[in-house]
Amino acid sequence: MLSALACFATIFLGGAVRFVSLGGAVQAADTALMIWDGTVAEAFAGGTGTKTDPYLISNGKELAYLAQLVNEAEGYNDTLYNNPSIHYVLTNNIYLNDTSNWTEWGGFANGEDAASAGIKSWTPIGVYTIWGDYTKAFWACFDGGNYTVHGVYIGSTCDLLCTGLFGSVQGGTVQNTGVAQSYIDVAVPNGNTGVIAGLVEGGRVTNCHNAGEIKNQGDASSVGGVAGRVSGTELAGCYNTGNVAGNGIAGGVAGSFEGWDRIINCYNTGDINGVSFVGGITGGVGSGNVMNCYNTGGVRGDSYVGGITGSIGGGTIANCYNMGIVYGESGDSVGNVAGGVHNASSVTNCYYHSAGIAVGGIGEVLFDDNTVANIYAFGPNGQFIIFSSIKTLLDTLNAWVSDNQTDPAAYFEWQQPDLVGFPVFIWADLETGGGTQDGDNDDDTKSCGNGGNIATAGFFIAALALAFKRKRT
Repeated sequence: MLSALACFATIFLGGAVRFVSLGGAVQAADTALMIWDGTVAEAFAGGTGTKTDPYLISNGKELAYLAQLVNEAEGYNDTLYNNPSIHYVLTNNIYLNDTSNWTEWGGFANGEDAASAGIKSWTPIGVYTIWGDYTKAFWACFDGGNYTVHGVYIGSTCDLLCTGLFGSVQGGTVQNTGVAQSYIDVAVPNGNTGVIAGLVEGGRVTNCHNAGEIKNQGDASSVGGVAGRVSGTELAGCYNTGNVAGNGIAGGVAGSFEGWDRIINCYNTGDINGVSFVGGITGGVGSGNVMNCYNTGGVRGDSYVGGITGSIGGGTIANCYNMGIVYGESGDSVGNVAGGVHNASSVTNCYYHSAGIAVGGIGEVLFDDNTVANIYAFGPNGQFIIFSSIKTLLDTLNAWVSDNQTDPAAYFEWQQPDLVGFPVFIWADLETGGGTQDGDNDDDTKSCGNGGNIATAGFFIAALALAFKRKRT
């Protein structure tokens, strides 16, 4: 049987634009009908699991049923419930707990205390207890339908290596899904923790959103607002507005990111705290691309701390901006855009607010095999200090999109709310910055399936180790 935790999601792709309120708790009149009672359904609300007739999930019991099926599977190629050809769709917002006091859940010392207070702990979909054992990972397609999962709670008694609404996603897809009014606080050394998913390898995460709080106090952990660790996976149209804290690598959207794929059209507004490799979008990049993203949240760590990424080794960052305060305790490799650049990386056309504490856009560039160009500071109203006052941040971002746009369009265009604001994506709500993209998932190349190449498990750490070795020599 499953336990349940309090995590909250907000989804945004596919279908009509939907703006989701993340504010208050469940309305009292709806509480008894909507909040999960901790039991597990015996069937889904409908469907046969095909793309045209997906399994339908309408409440917490049915979501718990999905977790039970995946976590109790004997192998990854379950033809009925868990392989890349199987599809799931949410049909309602889901409430796993009463969220009226979710901001106080951090006061519980452990899961037992939370349970005594009536808070149900969530067991992730796709448990991961032994490194390299993917038999109980999630391999299918989950479409949140632009609905939100509220009230996910995972406390310190959880010892799973990968924690989140999903634990381990291997070759599968999670899309159009959000989490809100949720709290995850674990202490798993070397663990991967993200509100949407702890670990994603060789799949896709698109149009997913976190507005909850997440922590992993375990040594050398990797924690992110959307995903804890991402390898060979595309993250597209995702954003985080919650606070993220870890005792290792930490990032607003992804903790660590590797494997020749990309983070595109993503942003973070939450405060990010970690130790080494801490960034507003991702803590570290190894052979991946971060394109058309922005960060407005504060970023704090010890070393390798950056407004977009703490470190990049063998990848590309382009058309991104940071206006969050970046602070590195040791002062080692701290930059308003990237803390460290190494291993033939490229960082171009990136911008940062001139009022930041960190000095300059790039903290450290190792050796001469990197490309660093067009890194500029901007001041009030997005006006560049080094450019003519006619050239604004908004104009510059959209010019890059125009020059690099593909068919079909890959990069979101930008808009600016007012003269004192800063650019946001053109589909965003100008008052809140949130919102959903009006998308179309009928194209098989954008729908569920194996969305990326699975990188070797230790690639990112190996890349960083190589950079340090080169630095010392």
